[in-house]
Amino acid sequence: MSNSAFKKVQKSKQKPHRERAQVLERQHLGILEKKKDYKLRATNFKNKEKQLKALKKKALERNPDEFYWGMMKNKIDNGVHWFDNVEDEKNITEVQRKLMESQDLNYIRLNLQKEQKKVAKLEEQLRMTAGTSRPKCHYIFGSKASKSSQEFLKGGELSVLKTAYSNKELRKMNKELEDRTTRLNELRIIKDKLENQRTIRNDKDSQRRQTVAKETKGRAAVYKWSRIRKK
Repeated sequence: MSNSAFKKVQKSKQKPHRERAQVLERQHLGILEKKKDYKLRATNFKNKEKQLKALKKKALERNPDEFYWGMMKNKIDNGVHWFDNVEDEKNITEVQRKLMESQDLNYIRLNLQKEQKKVAKLEEQLRMTAGTSRPKCHYIFGSKASKSSQEFLKGGELSVLKTAYSNKELRKMNKELEDRTTRLNELRIIKDKLENQRTIRNDKDSQRRQTVAKETKGRAAVYKWSRIRKK
């Protein structure tokens, strides 16, 4: 008998080991903790102890004369570290904030062009379906058209099979158009805000800049630069 076969036979005859359950008097404390649970808890506790030890060492070695400009917007309230950017958060929606953090101006412009094309295509399809323009058609040669669906036109002319959209498809198209229009407006607002940020960052003479309208969730800020007479 081979070694592997002997081990299989030995395992089949051995007594199954069942995990010890919680005692009846201690069932209100929950499931009995096993070694794997204890190891996870112990590892987590030791990692937290290491982090606290490193932070205490960093605090002891801190230079009291240390200063950088980020401290002007930072504060500690009840032991919690806060970054003072309340005004920026009021004027930016959640969608705008995520896009501004993850993407740059060129990416926004590219997506804006794509959304404009998709919105224009959906509007054209809905306009065709509504009958305000020429209806959407498929042109099929008369020799290939079905007799039951369309009469053949004499002289080899083209026959027209008009395709219509069901109510379900129309509702789906309208919903998609609404979502894409909302996203298009968000992209326009983000593009204007990013362009404003770049213009202000490159502005060397900030004294000439005047704020006409403050930044809001629905639009970017509007600035005006006073003219300087050149000699």
